[in-house]
Amino acid sequence: GTYSMSLYAGAYDILISFEGTSYTAATGVSITANSTRNFTLSTAQATLSGHVRDSGGAGVDKISVSASSVSPDGSFISGSAVTAADGSYSIPLLSGTYTVGINNTCMPMPPDFSCPPPGPSYSTSVSNISVTGATVLDFTLPPIVILSGKVSDANGIGVAGVSLSANTTCCIPLSSNTATTGTDGTYSMSLYAGAYDILISF
Repeated sequence: GTYSMSLYAGAYDILISFEGTSYTAATGVSITANSTRNFTLSTAQATLSGHVRDSGGAGVDKISVSASSVSPDGSFISGSAVTAADGSYSIPLLSGTYTVGINNTCMPMPPDFSCPPPGPSYSTSVSNISVTGATVLDFTLPPIVILSGKVSDANGIGVAGVSLSANTTCCIPLSSNTATTGTDGTYSMSLYAGAYDILISF
């Protein structure tokens, strides 16, 4: 259980990570010479679990779920997980009040290190989630729809190779996707239902 690290002299916050939970063990620790600092590990006192489902109720795998909490004194607690094949997740945490977020940016994970086919990005979060004991929090993704059309010049002729990007207009949730027009100027992209700003680049 011993540790050692080299540091430049200064004031430091000490963060401990263990079994999926990270937390601030000490803040503003002044280290000006060789020092010894012992810590007693705070093990998880609670569990945040639930499911991430699509608009039809089916579980969605490989969704990142994170929980974080920052105290007024700057102390930090966090934990994260990736949904299983049935959309379920479980995060061990210290009891507290958290902001919990999800995003579908795939991080290749064992055992198969695979990711779903590229599609629209999506992230959202909810605040002030009290986690004590066994706490359940589920998420439901919006339906996925198709935006399609054609980019033409002033003469009505389709223009190939035009880049289009769609980004949610404001705030949370955040979602985006891109497309490029084909030889006839047409394009198609999948999007989570919502309000978007469309950017054209050529």
